[in-house]
Amino acid sequence: TKKVFELLIAHGADINAKSSEGYTPLHATVMIGKYEVVELLINEGADIEAIENAS
Repeated sequence: TKKVFELLIAHGADINAKSSEGYTPLHATVMIGKYEVVELLINEGADIEAIENAS
């Protein structure tokens, strides 16, 4: 999973893109416990203050 994120980021993927519910990749990876990807996203500049639509 981390390798996929690394490739997407390397090819310009928006790491702060939101789903229709307002979740970012950071939200999703925290919820499923992929902490190595969480660390990668934070190190790459993911918005740690982003909120989803229900908040």
